[in-house]
Amino acid sequence: MADLYMRSFARHHDIRIVAVYDRSEERLEAFSKYWNIDAASDLNALFSALPEDGLVLNLTNPHAHYE
Repeated sequence: MADLYMRSFARHHDIRIVAVYDRSEERLEAFSKYWNIDAASDLNALFSALPEDGLVLNLTNPHAHYE
């Protein structure tokens, strides 16, 4: 799902993605390298990278949101 969003974001030059995070280090490394985006080491790092007017897009499977 995240790759679909990334292709869509590429059409919107006013959107800036500052970092991505995944609980799986392997997925995080592959995704961030493929899309050339900074990988946050954990959720705290992700939130620290977020600008004041930014937002977080959660593309997690709904069953895993709480976890």
